[in-house]
Amino acid sequence: MIAQRLMSASGNKLDPAKLLAVTAYTGDGVSGRSLATGLDQTGGGLLIGSARNGSAAPWLKSVADLTVQWDMTGVGTAINYGSAGVTAVSRTGLTLSNHVFANAAATPYVLWQLARCQGFMDLVSYAGNGSVRTISHALGAMPRLLIVLCASSSTLKSVYHADLGASQGLLLGSTVNASAGPWNSTAPTANAFTVAADANVNGAGNQYLACLFAEVAGLSKIGSYNGTGNDLFLNLGFRPRLFLVKSSAGSVQHWLGFDTARGLIDPGNDPALYLDSATAEFNNEFLKPAASGVTLPPSIINVAGSTFIYIAMA
Repeated sequence: MIAQRLMSASGNKLDPAKLLAVTAYTGDGVSGRSLATGLDQTGGGLLIGSARNGSAAPWLKSVADLTVQWDMTGVGTAINYGSAGVTAVSRTGLTLSNHVFANAAATPYVLWQLARCQGFMDLVSYAGNGSVRTISHALGAMPRLLIVLCASSSTLKSVYHADLGASQGLLLGSTVNASAGPWNSTAPTANAFTVAADANVNGAGNQYLACLFAEVAGLSKIGSYNGTGNDLFLNLGFRPRLFLVKSSAGSVQHWLGFDTARGLIDPGNDPALYLDSATAEFNNEFLKPAASGVTLPPSIINVAGSTFIYIAMA
């Protein structure tokens, strides 16, 4: 991965505007639509999108193969949709078909784009062999978040989070809290991660996509907190544009996503979107953003006695 073009004008640090775009738009039903987002993903990256009214399930795609799309809800394989949804990326945005996932007429959508960049995010495709093994990656930093998806079997989507440790894991597409993880009790390193002989991450003959995320000071924060049921401040070191959160112990809650494109303000309600269910977004005062982080008022993401994991990006 070449990080130089993703640096700030001063050339001494990664530029958030070149790594993340959050875009809210309304579908027009026209195939071949160009959507300007301002993000260059021609060097690779990740796309996560959803219909805000619940008419289609949240989905995930790697720019490396836009014909393959993962449904982020429940158990299931990746589906080859061919030209459906996002069909191409450019230096300034992307191209949409008129599929219900991304561009049905009069349907509200949100799209999160992440550029692949050393030190920030990496994607690795690999074939499972059914035995404990290590798999190389090019992140160049220790991953604090790892998501593995299977493209060729009806399996669960496994999540490693550094604060849960290598013996625990979560499931993308499930409300279940943390349980035993498929990482062979081995934490990932700056150049490799370990998978057990587990069909969710390493079934013989299955194809997988691993999404690895590092923490970058002033740009991304991957952490956890204990709910208090009172106002709770999270010091992120920046004002977030994207905030994803999931309960890991105690109160069982959905994967939830918030972003500035749909509204992340104080005072005021924040539109929350389930990432594990085809459900319309709903509003409440979940987050109070500030220059250096967020305050969490009492809500389903700040329940006393419960633990939550999160990833925030500037």
